[in-house]
Amino acid sequence: MHRAITDERMWRSRFKGAETATLDVATPDGPGTIELTMSERVDKDRTPMVVRKVLKDEMSLTRTDRWGALEGDTATGVLHAHSTGIPGKVEGRYTLRRSGDGAVLQVSGEIEVKIRFVGGAIEPLGVQLLTRLANGERDYTTKWLSS
Repeated sequence: MHRAITDERMWRSRFKGAETATLDVATPDGPGTIELTMSERVDKDRTPMVVRKVLKDEMSLTRTDRWGALEGDTATGVLHAHSTGIPGKVEGRYTLRRSGDGAVLQVSGEIEVKIRFVGGAIEPLGVQLLTRLANGERDYTTKWLSS
């Protein structure tokens, strides 16, 4: 699993054909590591109503994931994300470890939206979005590994 997560080809394949998203890939810490910066423009009509009400301009999301090398049976990573259009940020941590014949990925973090009165209503939507994103990336990585 770690080999796939740190393989530029897997990420390029994942983003192939994405019309509103960009991907930058680097390996600043050498082989077995990766830094991914993913940006996506979000159409206002694809956002929940509570978000549309406070969205001033077009919204874009930028996320940077940085994965370290495998150390024994464990690898760790960090994630940072922010958006334009809504003042918010995400800070997170990944831990990937071997489990039997597979792997377990633990994701933890915080989401903060700094908008008076509605920020607390938007933060759970961010959690839902990140959960769907993590599940989609897990499914894509599993499929990519089996091909």
